[in-house]
Amino acid sequence: FSFDEHFLSHAFWMFLGFLALHTLWNADVLLVERYFTAYETGIFSAFATLGKAVSLFGILLAGVLFPVVVRRIEEGRETHKPLWACMGLTVGLSLAATVVLWIFPRSFMGVLLGEQYLEGARYLGYYGGIMGLVGLVFLLSYFFMARGRFSFVYVLLGAGVLELLLVARFHESFQQVLLILFLAAAGALAGLFLLLRYD
Repeated sequence: FSFDEHFLSHAFWMFLGFLALHTLWNADVLLVERYFTAYETGIFSAFATLGKAVSLFGILLAGVLFPVVVRRIEEGRETHKPLWACMGLTVGLSLAATVVLWIFPRSFMGVLLGEQYLEGARYLGYYGGIMGLVGLVFLLSYFFMARGRFSFVYVLLGAGVLELLLVARFHESFQQVLLILFLAAAGALAGLFLLLRYD
């Protein structure tokens, strides 16, 4: 076994891909901590912790999809069918979870985190929906990585930079932050679908 140039290049791009994904997934809490008070940060972190659970459907299925796609490539078989299956399952589960969070936000916040965080309940459904989009971003990104296509990294880095710059400029309320998160996640997802069309 040797670390040839191809292996190192592949590892480097995969590292950038994981870094960009986790920036998109986690940067919001760090930015809120930078621009909001400690109390507000606590409220945001509370509903963000619950809302991120919606993205886990896409993240877990991405981990399942990756080896399936790699094996299909080795066997010379078509790779898009498992992607669409995982995507359909992710959309269904994420949508169901978001609806539940939307209908019962105070129950989840109060029972799981305590009544002191109920102020953030009104944002839980919105955040869950955004994390559903992020889960789809993870799924598509893992698909591209499995195929050795790394142009998706530029899309994610662009979305991440956009998020950082916009939150640095507009951070007067949670509503502004959530809108920016939505734009970054939706923009990244749209860019990945565009890449998929020409894959």
